[in-house]
Amino acid sequence: LMADPHLPMSKYNEPTTPGMSLHDYFAAKAMQGIISNPSTNLNGHSSPKVLREVWKSVAHMSLDIADAMIAAKKERGT
Repeated sequence: LMADPHLPMSKYNEPTTPGMSLHDYFAAKAMQGIISNPSTNLNGHSSPKVLREVWKSVAHMSLDIADAMIAAKKERGT
């Protein structure tokens, strides 16, 4: 996906460095919402291995939400 120059840029903010893609922006916002939800218990796991799997699931879920948002935008022609 093409980067949107209106979205956050790299830490250097160089004109030749594109901003993040809209898909990545949507995924980041989805992940932020999942993580910040108090009913989502992400730290109540006993082992680091289990916690890594939980975080991996959150990442996949966030990307799935972003995929759905991009698909919905295409369906609406926006």
